[in-house]
Amino acid sequence: MTRRLGLALPLIVLSVVLSGCGVDPLRAWRGSVERYVRDQGNGDLNSLRLASESGDRFDWLGPRAGGIEIFPANRDDVHGVILGRAEMEGSTWQFFLVGVVHYKGMLENMPVGHASLKDVRLLALRPEGGKWTWRTGPADLQALARYVADQGDETVFPQPGDRLELTTGHSARATERRSGASWVISAD
Repeated sequence: MTRRLGLALPLIVLSVVLSGCGVDPLRAWRGSVERYVRDQGNGDLNSLRLASESGDRFDWLGPRAGGIEIFPANRDDVHGVILGRAEMEGSTWQFFLVGVVHYKGMLENMPVGHASLKDVRLLALRPEGGKWTWRTGPADLQALARYVADQGDETVFPQPGDRLELTTGHSARATERRSGASWVISAD
């Protein structure tokens, strides 16, 4: 199954701002998605699809890491784009492409200074017996390098011109068509 996501399609961007004090940014982002579905969607995973169709953007702001008033703190943001629901190995999953962006400094919850994309991963979620089952694809430095190759000094995710495509079967692959970068995940 192949699903093309056009530029005109409203994308939901789920963001979580985290301190750098030993917090796993992807784990915190997953927790934010679970809380949203539980609290806003009454436990129904379809609430993500409805939010995506309305073009809503969600921001979860956490504490800054270090810094004082004249020397801004560092922070990591995790931005996730919903790619949609699809079958993988006989089960229906909700797929996300997420990027971890590091900002060197911020003032009053606004990033300043240099932003750099640290990681992009493909994630999949499905409810299973009242619990959440997540799959996280591996880090891929070559795909990351392809994605940021023409971004210049500030490397962020997602880019306004991104053209994302999701292909599923035994595994899943998300491809950004402009750069040719792709990320994979398996059901195992």
